[in-house]
Amino acid sequence: MTARMISYSQNGEDVVLSRAFPQPMVGFYVDVGANDPVHDSVTKVFYDRGWRGINIEPVPSVYASIEAARPEDVNLNVGVSDRAGTLTMHEFADASAVSTFSDQLNEQWQGMGYTSATREVPVVTLSAIFEEHVGDRVVDFLKVDVEGYEQQVFEGFDLRRWRPRVLVAEQNYHETWEPSVTACGYTRVLYDGLNYFFVRDEDLAALAPAFSRPASVALDAFDPWHYIRQLEAASATINELRSELDAARNVPAPPPARRSPLEALRRRVGG
Repeated sequence: MTARMISYSQNGEDVVLSRAFPQPMVGFYVDVGANDPVHDSVTKVFYDRGWRGINIEPVPSVYASIEAARPEDVNLNVGVSDRAGTLTMHEFADASAVSTFSDQLNEQWQGMGYTSATREVPVVTLSAIFEEHVGDRVVDFLKVDVEGYEQQVFEGFDLRRWRPRVLVAEQNYHETWEPSVTACGYTRVLYDGLNYFFVRDEDLAALAPAFSRPASVALDAFDPWHYIRQLEAASATINELRSELDAARNVPAPPPARRSPLEALRRRVGG
């Protein structure tokens, strides 16, 4: 039985990218706004397959998690903008994924009940990062998720010099940055309800078919990591309650099974 893929990303982005870059291919990624190395990560699946890349994350606590989980990647604790310097970040301790340089999105999240604190953050351009850490290497995909600051990221990046094969960017204010991306020879091939996917024109014929539709549990045969985590928690709770009940009844604990239900599940999904 073929193992099912586990998707760690927020909206199945890693599933869609896996269609374009199937195993056993090993490539290179750049993740701007990487956030947690597991939770909602677009790149974990690829790192586990042997890919390597660059993770850029300005929030120190999250950056520390990336450093621990991705020792073979290049991990940078900076922000990305259209010029080098410092910027004020609105940092949400209870929801680090929505930390932002955008005053507008900060107000939006605060209106939903989240609390932010401001902090000065060093920022560099994406071109400078590519100059230092990428060079002539082919980048198979570039993911940009910077909570409303996508325009500034692309304004500080020379897409005519460095040409990632695929771009994945959250749709925030896309009308401000999408024209500059397409003007550099990229074609939008998919909108998944959250992100825009672009393929460079020189790869369009080869890669565009992989982006014909968003991720589908039924068609792509994957399981979201969130569900796996919930099943693991439920299994642990059931086992704990069973032990407490047996202890209350003075029933000796049964010998461990050769294969627990959780282990069977992991074998089924390939985790």
